[in-house]
Amino acid sequence: MEIMDLIDELRNYNAELDTRIISDLIDSKFDISYLRNYLRSKQLTDSEIDNIVRTILYPRPVFNLSNPIDYLSYSNNMINTLRTKLLYIISKYYNSEIPDQTQMIINSRYLLKYSDGQSDTGFEDIITRVARTITSVEAKYLYNLYSDDEYKLDVIAYLHNFELLLFQLLKARLIMPNSPVLFNIGVNNPKSIFEKDINDVTIDDYISIYNNLDRRFCLSACSVLSLGDSMEDINKTDSEIALLSKATVGVGVNISVLRPNGAIVRSNGALSSGSVSFGKKFNQTLEVVKQSRRRGAGMMVGGMYVGTDFLQHEIAFHPDISEFIHSKEFNKGDNVLNNFNISVGINNSNSFVNAIENNEKIPLIFDGVEYDKVDANEIFNEIAALAWKTGDPGLLLFDKINKNNPIVDEIPYLSTNPCFGYNEEILTDNGYIKIGELDGQIVNVWAPLLNTYVPAKIFKTGEKPTITLTFNNKLKMVITPDHKLMDADTFEWIEAKDALGHKILHYSYYDIKSNSEYSKFYIDVGLNISDNTNVLDIIDVSTYNNIVSFLRGYFSNNARIESNKIVITSNNSKNLYNINKILYTYCGIVSDVVLDENNKESLLILDPQNIFKFASEIGFADNKNDILKKLIIDISPKVINITTSEILPVYDFTMNTSHVGVVNDLVCHNCGEQPLAATYTEEIEKKYGRLTGMCNLMSIDVSKIANDSLDILFDLAYIAAWYLDDIIDLNMFPIVSASRAALLTRNIGVGITGVAGYFILNGVRYGSDKSLEIAENLIYTLEYGSTKFSTDMAKYKGVFPLYKLSQYATKYGFNPFLANDEKGYITELNKYPRRNIATTSLAPEGTRSRVMEVPELGDTGTGIEPLYALKYKRYITLPNENKRVETNYVVKLLENELVNDIADVDINKVLLDLDLYGIQYIIDKYDLDSEKYSIFCTSMDLSPIEHLRVQESFQKYNSSSTSKTINMPNSSTIDAVKDVFLYALKSPYIKGVTIYRDGSLESQVLKTDTKESNKIAVFNLDNNDLISNNDITADKLNVPIPRPNIIYSLKETVTFIDNEYKNQILNIIENVYDLADNGYELSEIISIVTNDLKLTEEKKMHIELGFTKDRLPFEVFIRTTESSKEYTTISNAIGRLISIALRSRVDFNSIIAQLRKVKTFYNQYFQPTIMIADVLSELYSIAQIESESNRNIVIDDINKQTKDWKYNAGVYIDENGKMRCPSCKSVIERPINGCIECKVCGWAKCE
Repeated sequence: MEIMDLIDELRNYNAELDTRIISDLIDSKFDISYLRNYLRSKQLTDSEIDNIVRTILYPRPVFNLSNPIDYLSYSNNMINTLRTKLLYIISKYYNSEIPDQTQMIINSRYLLKYSDGQSDTGFEDIITRVARTITSVEAKYLYNLYSDDEYKLDVIAYLHNFELLLFQLLKARLIMPNSPVLFNIGVNNPKSIFEKDINDVTIDDYISIYNNLDRRFCLSACSVLSLGDSMEDINKTDSEIALLSKATVGVGVNISVLRPNGAIVRSNGALSSGSVSFGKKFNQTLEVVKQSRRRGAGMMVGGMYVGTDFLQHEIAFHPDISEFIHSKEFNKGDNVLNNFNISVGINNSNSFVNAIENNEKIPLIFDGVEYDKVDANEIFNEIAALAWKTGDPGLLLFDKINKNNPIVDEIPYLSTNPCFGYNEEILTDNGYIKIGELDGQIVNVWAPLLNTYVPAKIFKTGEKPTITLTFNNKLKMVITPDHKLMDADTFEWIEAKDALGHKILHYSYYDIKSNSEYSKFYIDVGLNISDNTNVLDIIDVSTYNNIVSFLRGYFSNNARIESNKIVITSNNSKNLYNINKILYTYCGIVSDVVLDENNKESLLILDPQNIFKFASEIGFADNKNDILKKLIIDISPKVINITTSEILPVYDFTMNTSHVGVVNDLVCHNCGEQPLAATYTEEIEKKYGRLTGMCNLMSIDVSKIANDSLDILFDLAYIAAWYLDDIIDLNMFPIVSASRAALLTRNIGVGITGVAGYFILNGVRYGSDKSLEIAENLIYTLEYGSTKFSTDMAKYKGVFPLYKLSQYATKYGFNPFLANDEKGYITELNKYPRRNIATTSLAPEGTRSRVMEVPELGDTGTGIEPLYALKYKRYITLPNENKRVETNYVVKLLENELVNDIADVDINKVLLDLDLYGIQYIIDKYDLDSEKYSIFCTSMDLSPIEHLRVQESFQKYNSSSTSKTINMPNSSTIDAVKDVFLYALKSPYIKGVTIYRDGSLESQVLKTDTKESNKIAVFNLDNNDLISNNDITADKLNVPIPRPNIIYSLKETVTFIDNEYKNQILNIIENVYDLADNGYELSEIISIVTNDLKLTEEKKMHIELGFTKDRLPFEVFIRTTESSKEYTTISNAIGRLISIALRSRVDFNSIIAQLRKVKTFYNQYFQPTIMIADVLSELYSIAQIESESNRNIVIDDINKQTKDWKYNAGVYIDENGKMRCPSCKSVIERPINGCIECKVCGWAKCE
């Protein structure tokens, strides 16, 4: 777009000439003429088109209200009602103390420095800043109304109430916005404006807060960036990653849109370095631009087929799929793509499963070119193996992500094929009109699936061969043979030429209205009228709605449906005749009053046309409507004859919504097919400019309302959605494309945390069938409450600009989630315009859940995750002290139960046992109820399927996505990972899956072990006496100490040379003469066997020594590698025996001495066991250093010093070939008296 044209357009909207916006649009593919023409083709009104165009050109909030007075009344009443309903739960936690851990997080992350140099001093400063700044948005909306003296006091009172409720909810920690809100909101304002008493805050104060905000900062938690396959687009994305990361926003990017490794770059003929190389470039940007108060947070998708038909295409992958899968193979947790989690994008889950189960090949495609094919099982094994090894990649299932995406079909589509004859009548808002008479006009036609009138263009499609359908009601229809009609029995589309014998659905099936469209008062009058009351005495005939509302209630109370008719039997014949008259006079419905076999008078509606009209105009107020719908199906017109007609002019209608209309009372498709959903990156940018999706999140702590009605959650979801919607209008986005996307869709994410605590407080085990039922109720209520806000607010502040192009407007009964809405509450709401494209999202809640913690409940879990551990350590920096202390932490809900059940034992002793031996030991020792305590399960206690079922339940009614990690024990196999992935792929609800196998990374957040034993025995080897508690008897002397839940460890990787072993094997080979009989020379045999045994000079082994919290050696792991696999059996045996000895309190030095004495068959000391002894001695000496910082210094020095050393025959050989002492690492000059000895520490090999 030319810059002068852009400036002229901006002036049309009285927009400021913001250079960032101008630069963004000039650099993009945006074409305003193309957009306007496209929107006109969708029959959008001028005002709807202007709303979209203005938002794209000038992405700034517009503070318009449809009726400011009505809005003030609504919002004031709603805030007061919500406060009254929530007062009980607010007061319960309003004065809860802030735990030390929470205080540490607050002090380190959330204290804002103000424009006047002052800073927040505590939590109340932060939440005052949050509440007052969000309220400034409401002030912007009501500022003009405030200028009217009549409403001044009401406006300012409402603003104070709005702020106060938010402050109270935050102080009680019932709701909490995402972290960027806590540390960025209010930035660039003086502290003094937030120190004012709430009653002294003026509307000008609120407006000043809003206007002063530094919008280079951001309040969103995460983003999804645009990316194109050119260096310009790549560099633009890289720049946006830097700006967003600087503003503390997490970033997501799909590198699958980039050409594969080795593809030709058309501009210069060079070969592309591939998609993964640019993924590493983005990772480096996050590494350099570290988020100031968050780690670099990224989500990268790759390996995905991204053709324009990706949602319809069978499973395919990007040619770089294998490189992407392996891109984090050597990650230890913090060194390879460390700022991104990675996931493989799946375009067709079912197709992928079929390919795996049928062992098919999958094409690798980019830009329409098939590069190769891969075996489905091989690629699936690769994905699972790498996930098993490092936790990456996960899977993102884009077919399910897009299935109920409200704007998935926002693409051009074409209507083809001719339709109806001239005289066929189409239902419009002016009644039935011959379709031929409307040629070239845009009229409002009835869309039965949407239950409303929508604009449609009528046009002549040419002269075509036609057929005539004759129905059993004697009606006829002239139509083209391939036109589609809806079969009443199957609800499937059938072509007219195949319709003989089929009933075609009458449109009244979809025209039965809800009670909300009638007068509740007159429905109740009709429902409760007695048989002796004259209906003419009480019915109000002044309005049609009063009449049909009364009839709806009357028929609901008195009528029945039987034998294809509607029947009312009454002793009051006068009333029957009056109802008969009212039906005909006011509704045009013909009925009969007749005597039945019992000589009672009955009113009958018999004729199908009158039943259809009854359904459309009156219907029932209860579940009789379901029976009425079945009756409509039964009596819908049946095709009894088809004849060939002449070539005639034919006509069609086109609409931008459901593509279904009513012709001759029947449900008919227009002739165009349903539009196919696809993603056109350039097409989207051409229409809407560059877009960066943003998520704004607020969480509700459900553990605090575990024993309360779900109505409380509904109310909290409603108000949380309100605050989030206002946060969008604060417009704090560091890049223009983010502001544009946020305002076009107004996407918000109300979530929950504390689910583990919610289950425990309800006596339910995580992962049980009951927990799944609870999960579904929680997410349904969350979606319901937030959607109710969205549809309410749309009446006053308007819909999101893309609403008319979304499936909410174009698809009857659309919901943004994947499950069927059996309750129907949300479906009913979504028939109305809404403010936000989506309202719920279950995000990771690590830090935020800690901020929301209260001492009464303690740790109740993060997000929807289970508890990670029942007792663990936390390091806390004490407030106002530069001191970091270690605290032992136990789940408070468990501690409360233990206090109640073991009242006569010191709880600290019980908790110490819990720390050392786990919950099962406590249950056994104190004879506790196992079933009762089964609810205190941790992440590692659950099977992967239990994790998945909970994720699945929470995803069912979630309008966005669900964050959940499937934790797996270290012993899990690759096949187990494959089972998890297959479950997710086959599930109709799960949109993505991430697994983490415990211990698969050296650096990980959670380190646990669940091995437990029931008894403990401790030996003192000096006097061989047993040190025991009263539970241990003499026959238990050989029982080792149970393994604690948490073990600290040091690990050393050793590269060594075992020439002695190699020579022994080669000597044996030389004596195997019978091999030579096979025609091989002896030298060849030696070469073959040597290669097979991999008797290389250098071998590698990992040796790990585990300690208790008191730094006592506890267990040993010796892990071999490919190069040392011949030592696996003996290493495993040595490790297990040392461990059992240490757990039985055998002296460590005695064990080391015995290791040094192990000899070979040839009576020579076995060098590998001497090496193991040396390494364990070194690790033990390091562990005894009390200071953690000093230990780290020693470890770093050793790592640097011995990086290139090799272990050979009991000594190290350094990088210069010199011998080094295995004890002190000093140089050993030469053997002394034939013995290798260290002069520094006295170590001697021959001792």
